[in-house]
Amino acid sequence: MDHSAESVFGTINLVRNTKVYGIATERKQRDMELENALKNAVGKRLREKFGDFKLKGQSQLEFRDVRVLIKHSSFCDDQPRWFWGISKVNWQNWTQSDYLSLTMENRERDGYSYLLFNPDEAKTLLDRVCEAKDGRKLINMYVYAEDNVVRLQDWKEFNIEKRLQPIDLPASIGDGKTDPAEAFLARFASATAEEQQEMLKKLQEQAVKKE
Repeated sequence: MDHSAESVFGTINLVRNTKVYGIATERKQRDMELENALKNAVGKRLREKFGDFKLKGQSQLEFRDVRVLIKHSSFCDDQPRWFWGISKVNWQNWTQSDYLSLTMENRERDGYSYLLFNPDEAKTLLDRVCEAKDGRKLINMYVYAEDNVVRLQDWKEFNIEKRLQPIDLPASIGDGKTDPAEAFLARFASATAEEQQEMLKKLQEQAVKKE
């Protein structure tokens, strides 16, 4: 999406003057420092398997022969659940060199963990998830009340407990000090043109409500 300097500054001012930053999510405010630390921690864990890596954009770990799409979710108390949005440009072009990693806040809120899906597993999961109106596929994972077991909504047979791996982070990471406006602008910068338009639309609607 092409923005003039004026429109970019207008977006920044609109973000900073609107007191709702979780525009496209029900989750608590994103902490970009935390998310970047989680991505790097997972990348380091996967070095032994895939070799050296670099972080490409906001959600991709690029190794020599494979790519890992990596998404994060905090724990949502309302249901309780976690959820991750996979954009159409990613799920529609899945290949045999694409892995999927889902990082998450532990339900006890005592740390973070991740799941890694190989290309076939990722394709199976994404094929089972319905496409939302905005083209994304929303992966939901719930703590089911009947037995207190964590399961993927669209792939209940997948053994979460067996595959879940802990992530070690420095104690200083994840203290919630990230500027909400900076976090929104980081998401905006990494979004597709369609996603940017939708984010701006929702932001403008929220600004009108505030007035």
